[in-house]
Order: sequence, then C-alpha cells, then structure tokens
Amino acid sequence: MLHWSVADVSAFFESKDAEALGQRLAANSVQGADLLRLTVESLKSDLSFNTFAAQKVCNIRDEFLGECGAEG
Repeated sequence: MLHWSVADVSAFFESKDAEALGQRLAANSVQGADLLRLTVESLKSDLSFNTFAAQKVCNIRDEFLGECGAEG
C-alpha cells in the first residue's frame, strides 16, 4: 500500500464495493502513503469527509492491513 498510486487507491476502494470513496480520495490525489497516514479526524478536517465515510475509509484500510499481516 505504501507505494500505491492514486489510481491504485481508487481501484482498491472500487474492489471493496466503495467506489465513491475511492473517487473522492482520487479527487484529492490521495496515494497509498497518504492513505496509511489518514485518520478519521484528518479525513473530516482536511478532506471534508462526513464521519460515516471517514470511518468507512479507515475500516476498509485497516481490514486490508490486518489481512496482509495475517498472511505475511
């Protein structure tokens, strides 16, 4: 995830049935390194996500990272 491009981030969220979130992140040029640093609060304050969407972004990311940790 660290080296993902904006397009990779968008495609990831599309694959998780969250295309609108990926489009919104892409519109803000969020790359993988950015995605790793984002918090619910930063999504809300810096990118103007509502609370539900911000939590969903973080949950989807964290679930993926947990799956990667279990495999690796």
